Amino acid sequence: MIEIIIGALVAIVVALYVYFELPLKRIKRLTSGIPGPKGLPIVGILFDVRKEKAGTFGFLWNNTQKYGPIFKIPSVGRLAINMTNPEDIEVLLKNNEILDKPYSTTKFFKPWLGNGLVFSAGPYWKQQRKLITPTFHFNILEKFFEVFNEQGDILIKLLKEKADGKTNIDIFPYMQSFALDVICETAMGTKIHAQTSARSAYVLAVQDMERIIVERFISVIQQIDFLFPFTENGQTQRKALQILKESTDKLIRKRRDDLIKESENKSDENQDDSFGTKKSLAFLDLMLQARNMDGTPLTNEQISDEVSTFTFAGHDTTSTQLAFLFYLLSKNPHIQEEIYKEQCDILMGEKRDPTFQEVQEMHYLERTIKEAQRLLPSVPLFSRQVTKDLQLKTNNYVAPEGSILTVFTFGLHRNPNIYPDPEKFDPDRFLPENLRERNPYSFVPFSAGPRNCIGQKFAMLEMKTSSSKILRNFKILPAFEADGTPYEPDLRAYIVLTAVNGIQVRLVSRT
Repeated sequence: MIEIIIGALVAIVVALYVYFELPLKRIKRLTSGIPGPKGLPIVGILFDVRKEKAGTFGFLWNNTQKYGPIFKIPSVGRLAINMTNPEDIEVLLKNNEILDKPYSTTKFFKPWLGNGLVFSAGPYWKQQRKLITPTFHFNILEKFFEVFNEQGDILIKLLKEKADGKTNIDIFPYMQSFALDVICETAMGTKIHAQTSARSAYVLAVQDMERIIVERFISVIQQIDFLFPFTENGQTQRKALQILKESTDKLIRKRRDDLIKESENKSDENQDDSFGTKKSLAFLDLMLQARNMDGTPLTNEQISDEVSTFTFAGHDTTSTQLAFLFYLLSKNPHIQEEIYKEQCDILMGEKRDPTFQEVQEMHYLERTIKEAQRLLPSVPLFSRQVTKDLQLKTNNYVAPEGSILTVFTFGLHRNPNIYPDPEKFDPDRFLPENLRERNPYSFVPFSAGPRNCIGQKFAMLEMKTSSSKILRNFKILPAFEADGTPYEPDLRAYIVLTAVNGIQVRLVSRT
């Protein structure tokens, strides 16, 4: 009996070795000169990561400080090369062939977002990118400006109820609800009232999906596709997906019918001379008017994938970045006052919201947002699947076909060779004269190159509009723990960078 058990165990180990290790033989040979943690056979650094209090994020940050701007990370069935050198990052992000994201990081999103732009690959991604790019034309963004202001007014009203200058406020949930209201109205043309009403089934389903994706990344059992449906999260995901798909499909069908009726009535009310679209424009309307390369309309599934992706990608990243911006401003009151002074100068002391054009003139505010993106980027890392051997700059290392290249944005943005005194919060790093001195791939909060973030202008406009409104209404003060020590965020990297102890500040009304 013992012999049978031992034989079975040996067979399992051999099978695992053949399945996970043999495909990596060439990759490990070509990366033998790259430093990095050794890890164990088959499982790689899995147990090392689990020992880290801050998980994968802490592991990458500690090893960046230990090994420098490039190091390799052996994991289960794959090998990643982590980079914080802008020259290496430039080689990767400029490449027009290595564009796809690793399956290991996309498969958990597929049931929800399908072949949406963020996770699609190959020729289909190129087609969708070409179709969607015009929807982020500056004239289209101006039409979203009213939504930013309306939802921002609701946010101010809610924050005023907490602005006693004494009570710690976790600012992130407020920003998340605000961003979700903005993105649903601009993406789907519908108000979900995330800020003011009890959580709707749609909002709860979004939150369930985001939680489940994070938990699948860190659970061995839930990563096994045929076992996952039988877990509690598998059952919850099935229900959440049903709610999300039904809600989106219902909106698409209704809006498609409305557009057909408008066309039949040949109504030209509210037409825009440049685009021939309604003034009250949503991303969904633009998708319904788009055409595939063969001239056929996009299918409901294609539109659903893109609207869902826009909704997902456009709210957590923006809300997280805004929350971290306000935390950093709470620690830097002199910068906060410089922003307020710029607001007063642009508005000439008037108590009103700025116009769309005036928001473009808020250069110091924009530099401050960029400095927040440098110090606490909402997307702390992203990866590419290497589909052909790629020569890097550092020591002529080769990233072999089949490996994964990871851009560790958090480490890049704190590289002291690029940013002297990197922990200092200094918006003047983004003055034009200072930008000229740096490699443009030293700052990649929206990625860069052919697969950069298509919504970055939308995100910046939303962040500038909402932060302008908040800083004209409140002073942001630092938070303190119950024992009187200054609050510091306990950082983790899940789908986005987050703080497990909330993103805490205090507010006091300027009036």
